[in-house]
Amino acid sequence: MSKITERVEQKILPAVNKFAKQKYLQAISSAFMSTMAAMMIGGIALLIIEPPVDYNTLTGVLRVIMKAWTDIGGTFLIPFLTIFNMTMGMTAIYATAGIGYFLSKHYKMEGFLPIVSCLLSFFILAGIDATGEMTFTHFGGTGLFTAILSSILTIEVFRFLLEKKFGLIEIKSKGVPPAIAQSFAGLVPIAVIVLAASFIGWGIISVSGVTLPDLIGLLIAPLINSINSIWALIFFSVLVLTFWWFGIHDSAITGPLETIWAVMGLANLAAYEAGASLTQVPYVFTNNLWWIFMTLGGSGATLGLCLLLLFSKSKQLKTVGRLALVPALFNINEPIIFGLPIMLNPLMFVPFVGAMTINGVITYLCMQANIVNTAVFSTGWNMPAPIAAFISTMDWRAVVLALGLIVLDVFIWLPFIKIYEKQKLLEESQQAGE
Repeated sequence: MSKITERVEQKILPAVNKFAKQKYLQAISSAFMSTMAAMMIGGIALLIIEPPVDYNTLTGVLRVIMKAWTDIGGTFLIPFLTIFNMTMGMTAIYATAGIGYFLSKHYKMEGFLPIVSCLLSFFILAGIDATGEMTFTHFGGTGLFTAILSSILTIEVFRFLLEKKFGLIEIKSKGVPPAIAQSFAGLVPIAVIVLAASFIGWGIISVSGVTLPDLIGLLIAPLINSINSIWALIFFSVLVLTFWWFGIHDSAITGPLETIWAVMGLANLAAYEAGASLTQVPYVFTNNLWWIFMTLGGSGATLGLCLLLLFSKSKQLKTVGRLALVPALFNINEPIIFGLPIMLNPLMFVPFVGAMTINGVITYLCMQANIVNTAVFSTGWNMPAPIAAFISTMDWRAVVLALGLIVLDVFIWLPFIKIYEKQKLLEESQQAGE
């Protein structure tokens, strides 16, 4: 094990860390995180106007509650539908602006023009249909990949033209406001970008008969469908946790996945808005399943471990459990990963990888079999699991599932902690004897 660890640290760790810090991935990740609050608000707005259960299928008190919910949703349909459309329905626009902002910030590009140029490129490529008519169809989830591609290429071209001073118009008068000076300096680069985007979009329509977002959708459909499987869940869970055990943060893998998960999550919301029930939406393995039901306490499902440590006979382990418990309730587990430690601890590898993977398999099967509603509504990765489980699924059974998984995680961690506890008790007794 020590030779494998040494080899990973020397060969794999530097490459993966370099990949995780890659400027494009960081810009994309930062853009998505910046829009998380707006997306949560949009999801809640949709839930208000679209109750999870048709009251006509219920009786008694539940029928009364759902009937009242439906009536409230109908009364306030326009304002809450507006909120949904202007948040979830405009996801690609916010992603475009966010990626443009963070990438231009990385290059220390001043002013608002780089972001404007990104938005222009996106609107040209995603704002028209195959006949050239204006459309809003791809301003949501189906335009995300176009947003990413157009933002990155636009910033790179804009930066290249500025560095080469291509068509530079300089206004050196001291009385001219900086915004006007920057606008004239970027006039030619923006014109080049707009023309290029327009002809690229036209060329794609002429050759394929569809727009760029539609073409990307056709190309990535097999990838999305392959990810929405229990085998993909197992693969990514084992991969992420193995890397994390070696000290490579989980975002190195989940970062790139977030874009695909976002498309899948928005497709679920769109299906729900169109009338599908929470058991009929198309995708099960989304970021909601990952962050709410798999990472109970953080990567490795360590909330159960923290609870277990509270009853340890070892003073060191009990102290670690007390310090790590509150952060673990909010899916923050660095204190226990580095404090126990779990990282590079051979004894902890199997439960660290196994607990979270088993959580995922059980949850996936329950959702696929309609035992529990699919997790459709985003809650954020750090909301306590039982609360997040209910909000994301609007299903009380999901709360039972989350609590049951925590108990299961306790038993998965138990035999390994007992062995580790014996080692620590021996060390503590030796130290006391000295």
